[in-house]
Amino acid sequence: MVKRHLVSVVHAVSGVKYALSTQPNFLVHLFLSLSATILGIIVHLSYAEWSGLVLVITVGLVIELINTAIERSEEHTSELQSH
Repeated sequence: MVKRHLVSVVHAVSGVKYALSTQPNFLVHLFLSLSATILGIIVHLSYAEWSGLVLVITVGLVIELINTAIERSEEHTSELQSH
């Protein structure tokens, strides 16, 4: 059971590396997320504000990763159909 989870983590890390190396928008999201986090530290956000910020950052990054996966799947399907 632990091996299955480890394989899942390896695949997840691989997907994030792929997004970082091929998707400029993912880098923009990371930069803006880091900027918002630094500003949050500077202005001393409350726990509720931190919760909201973390939620928005997480959703934004997850949506970008899902978009990357959909684009890659479509590219793969197109490659298969062209052969």
